[in-house]
Amino acid sequence: MSTLVPASAIALIQEFEGCQATCRSDDLIHAYPDPGSGGDPWTIGWGSTTYADGRAVGPGDAISRQEADQLLISSLQQRYWNPISATIPYWQEMNDAMRSALCSFAYNLGAGFYGAEGFNTISRCLRDRHWNEVPSALMLYVNPGSSVEAGLRRRRQAEADLWQQGLAALSATAADALQAQRPAAEEEPAAETTTCTTAVPTTTEADPGRKPEDTDRLYEAISDTFLKKAKVDSSQLKANQLVPVESGRQYKISQVLQRQDNSIQVRLAYGAGDWWLYGPHWRLLPLVAARPGNASVGTATPSRPSTTETAPVPSTVTGAAAAKVLKVPYFCQLDNRLNPLGSCNVTCVAMGLAYLGMPYSSGPQLQEELYRKMEQLGWDRHDPNHLKALIESYPGYRDSFRTNGTFKDIQTSIDCGRPVIIHGYFTSSGHIIVIKGYDSRGFMVNDPYGEYFSSGYDTRRSGADLHYSCNLIARTCSPESCSQPANLWIHSLFRL
Repeated sequence: MSTLVPASAIALIQEFEGCQATCRSDDLIHAYPDPGSGGDPWTIGWGSTTYADGRAVGPGDAISRQEADQLLISSLQQRYWNPISATIPYWQEMNDAMRSALCSFAYNLGAGFYGAEGFNTISRCLRDRHWNEVPSALMLYVNPGSSVEAGLRRRRQAEADLWQQGLAALSATAADALQAQRPAAEEEPAAETTTCTTAVPTTTEADPGRKPEDTDRLYEAISDTFLKKAKVDSSQLKANQLVPVESGRQYKISQVLQRQDNSIQVRLAYGAGDWWLYGPHWRLLPLVAARPGNASVGTATPSRPSTTETAPVPSTVTGAAAAKVLKVPYFCQLDNRLNPLGSCNVTCVAMGLAYLGMPYSSGPQLQEELYRKMEQLGWDRHDPNHLKALIESYPGYRDSFRTNGTFKDIQTSIDCGRPVIIHGYFTSSGHIIVIKGYDSRGFMVNDPYGEYFSSGYDTRRSGADLHYSCNLIARTCSPESCSQPANLWIHSLFRL
């Protein structure tokens, strides 16, 4: 990891700060007053208001271009790079491009932005390692409506682009490393079904012997237990901080976050949030070969591995003799001003609430109201129980959420006039859509991101009134029970 400010950070900051000089013939860069006050703080060189020794820049000061460059580097190192590298989580896992984007952001808005009031979104993205949402979060800080908005938008976009370049490079490096591990992994014998009791070390340090099987796995409850938001006894948690789990219930895990004593913190698949498991109550199910055409999904229950892998996915909705469609309005998440790439959740909730009678206009105001409300309450948009709480925070509106839904459950909900929000792996990090109807071949949906194809999304096409086949919904939303979908994460919205 670089301990010095990278050249990419210096270049980005210089691009937007500019090296101001008054019109003089001495080839020196002179101090200039603050445009707003006409006086203090005085600025010199690349936006510096103080010197390396702490003295404030004042009227009449002048330095050379070389001194200005050195002053920028010294200031960046001491007042921005060092503080943010000590406070921003996962800093060591980032590469220089990603760290440079954050350094530019800090130089513009302050080194103490992480965790500060007014920076909730960017702080949560960094704290929860939702790195794919950072570019959208950066774009929130542009002083909309002000005279500097256009310039700030250009700067935020440059920071977002640099972050994306770094993230892409990081993903490529990880993919190469995984590819290098595969030949040896394929020679190993199949994993035995084990309980978490024997798999959980008593340290919070990363386990150097941990293999890729800690990701994209199924965990099965072997006794009645809980998913918990904190590693404490369930009796100490509030109702919205734990989920009762019956013995035999299975959950897909996208990432193991940490291990402490007999507990393990995991990130659930389908954007369902981060939870603690009590190890002795769970067992880890073995990996099986990935399905053709769906390489990102490689798990199945051990009790029926061959059936799950080889049985065809359903091509019809059982018992659906006729089509039924609810008139759910369509909202596109890409129209949202707040985090358009990461707001499928509140956009789907907005569509459901609007159908049930909540007033809304033609713009994205309802989605943004929901987004801000979750921010203010500290709720996680990726947590289905927090989405349920959001819906039920409005008097008269209710959400019946379940993690063992079936196609029949969706059909029943639609028959009762209740739109359905469903979680799935339409994207690698998870995505949710609204199901508004069904016919004998599949489901009518409103997809807030555009139209989904096996090759990915076409965001140029409208996501309104689409037909997604039973096959598509089964593969993306219930990969653990693809042949007979029984693990659908669905919200059924209704009004009292």
